[in-house]
Amino acid sequence: MESVKLKNTPTTQRQAGFIENFLTECRKIFDEEIIDKWLSKLDLISLSESELILSAPSKFIRDWITREFLDKKSHHNIKEIAKLLVPTLKKVAVMYVPSKEIEQEFQPKSSTAVVSISKHDNVFVFGTELNPKFTFDKFISANYNKFALRMAKIVAGMEAQLDLFDDKIPLYIHGGVGLGKTHLAQAIAWHLKEKNKNKKVVYLSAEKFMYHFVQSSKNNDLIGFKEKMRSIDVLIVDDAQFIAGKEATQQEFMNSFNNLVAENKQVVLVCDRSPSDLENIDEKLKSRISGGMIVNFKNPTYQDRFDILQAKLATMSADIVQEVTGEIMDLIVKKISTIRDLEGVLRKLAAKKLFEEEEITLENTKKILSEYVTNSDNTVITLQKISNATAEFFNLKISDLTSTSRARNVVRPRQIAMYLAKNMTSQSLPKIAAQFNKNHATAIHAIELVKQLMISNSELAKQVGDLEEKIRNAKK
Repeated sequence: MESVKLKNTPTTQRQAGFIENFLTECRKIFDEEIIDKWLSKLDLISLSESELILSAPSKFIRDWITREFLDKKSHHNIKEIAKLLVPTLKKVAVMYVPSKEIEQEFQPKSSTAVVSISKHDNVFVFGTELNPKFTFDKFISANYNKFALRMAKIVAGMEAQLDLFDDKIPLYIHGGVGLGKTHLAQAIAWHLKEKNKNKKVVYLSAEKFMYHFVQSSKNNDLIGFKEKMRSIDVLIVDDAQFIAGKEATQQEFMNSFNNLVAENKQVVLVCDRSPSDLENIDEKLKSRISGGMIVNFKNPTYQDRFDILQAKLATMSADIVQEVTGEIMDLIVKKISTIRDLEGVLRKLAAKKLFEEEEITLENTKKILSEYVTNSDNTVITLQKISNATAEFFNLKISDLTSTSRARNVVRPRQIAMYLAKNMTSQSLPKIAAQFNKNHATAIHAIELVKQLMISNSELAKQVGDLEEKIRNAKK
């Protein structure tokens, strides 16, 4: 069948027949199973002579199609297929739009315009979607985080600036894992979103910044990338330490940072270490970061941890609250040092009671705590330890995790292992990817996918939690 060219047809006519003609072209290349499982799920959001935006009904389908059928350079690339119908196309994107909530007023402006069609209104499509639980009203204030919380509220416009601060002072939040840094950073984005839907707010990880920079470079669209970054009103970058060692990315990040600060835009960076402890970071970038407000999440004291545990316990059902005695709380707080693990222990106690009808006693609490508190010789978590534990947990060979196999029973464990490597070690993304014989783009996709699936899939979340405990308890 001869390809149907739509280049010279009016916009409404072009859009009306596009999906049907697009799938007709796809059937010449893909088998019906791929069409039915993936491509037939796509719907049209917008089509112009230069830009095509499609919607997917789930994040998983969006991510899979983007990775397998859009990012890859081959005749299987759906951009090339779409260009058979609209030869002038320069850009194709697939977006997750839940329940067909597509903004009717959306019209693409130009190939470099930053467009927001996210359910979060002004969190851009190239950013990371926010966790709905990470808001200011759900952030528990304690002595160790009061200063950080105050500065975050100033940045979000909730509290008046003090005279000694500039109008928009760069904010750098750093501290150990599991203390609430990401929660606070996302709370800023959420509040700004609610306060002013027209404000261009971007929250993304350093890896995602790097990914988009690399993709723009490969696609000879660096000018478009620069224009996108410089049109932002508020830029929030998490895990900033992963920019280290990547010279070109660092340079572009510094350029974007400098431009935003010079134009009195807000920049927030979140990191696991202080600027002075960042390795392989250009001194100019360090100096620029140090010129802002640096906030250290110090380790919470016993009283901080007790107050936070008490606040989290208060949100649970009455029967759980009744069984968690003061003695049990004291034991948990003495043994656990991070806020994330405090919540993890509490959830595990509640889950044991709910699913296994196990009473919350001092003895049972000690058993659960033993899974979180390991001996000093077992505290070092390496990529190899994660690989070994993952293979054993899913009954695979270690070689399976580094293979090219795309079988589901191999791919999902590999993705989970990458996710845990990102969250349990300080290794760079390229090193994590190399551990599993993959590239950094695949690693980014795996980490983001598992993170999203854990929100909606309780069974997978439990698997990840159980595997994490296994890794923490594994011998060297």
